[in-house]
Amino acid sequence: MPYASPALFSMTMGFVGIWIFSLLDGSARGRQDKAGFLAQPVRCETGIGAAIAGGH
Repeated sequence: MPYASPALFSMTMGFVGIWIFSLLDGSARGRQDKAGFLAQPVRCETGIGAAIAGGH
């Protein structure tokens, strides 16, 4: 590789790959995750819609 910092290219390719594969995911879990995505910021910032506190 002629570049001193190949991470610039490999990280970009990795993020683009993850993004493309997440768009193409047609599994039941993928559809469930996509359906709940818009409600997530409301729940995490206000707590509205959260049933109980989760155990960690």
